[in-house]
Amino acid sequence: YEAIDRAFAKAKKTHPGVKMNFIGHSIGGWIMRSWLTERLSEEEQQAYVASVTTLGTPHNPPPEGTIWTQFDQTRGLLKFVNQQSPGACIDGAQYVCVVGNATRGNVGSPSSLEALESTVAFVSYLPLCGNGNSDGDGIVPIETGLLEDEKVRRIIIDGAKHTGFLPSPGNSIKAPDDWYWYGAEECVDEWAHVLL
Repeated sequence: YEAIDRAFAKAKKTHPGVKMNFIGHSIGGWIMRSWLTERLSEEEQQAYVASVTTLGTPHNPPPEGTIWTQFDQTRGLLKFVNQQSPGACIDGAQYVCVVGNATRGNVGSPSSLEALESTVAFVSYLPLCGNGNSDGDGIVPIETGLLEDEKVRRIIIDGAKHTGFLPSPGNSIKAPDDWYWYGAEECVDEWAHVLL
C-alpha cells in the first residue's frame, strides 16, 4: 500500500479538494478496492473518490460446489477483498468494471500465436470460473471480471486483451506494437470516457 499512500498524498497536495478516479488493472483492482476501504475513512472516501475502475480484474470466485473452489489461486485474498469491499461499497462513487472479449479458451496444439493465446486462456479461465472454454481477455474470463452489483457499470470491449505481452512458461512473449489491450491508446478510448 505504501506506493498508493505516497501517490494519494501527492495528488491531494497537488490538487487539493479534487475528487480522483482510481484505476486498477488485474490484481491491482483488488489492491485498489482494498486500499480504498482500509486506508481511507468514510469522510475521505466521500471527499476524494469520484470513481473506481477495474480493468481485467478477477472479482468473482469459482462457482461454489465445484472442484475449483478447492484450489483457490488467491489463497483467500479474493474472499477477504470481497468481504471487506463488497461491490460498489463507496457511496456516491461511480464503479466501472472493464473486461475484454478477445479470446475463447481452448486446448489445442500451440502452433500459432492465436492457438497459444487460446491455450493460455483455457488454463487461466478454468480455475477462475470453472469453465476453460469461456470468453475473456485471455487471462480473465468475462463472468469473473464483472462485480456482481447492479450499481456497477459494466463495459465489455470486443477484441481487448489482458496485457501487452503473452504470458508463457519462461520469458513472456512481447506482443506486437498494434496489440489491442486495456492500455493501448485506442482501447483506452473505449473505457476512459466514463471517468468523471
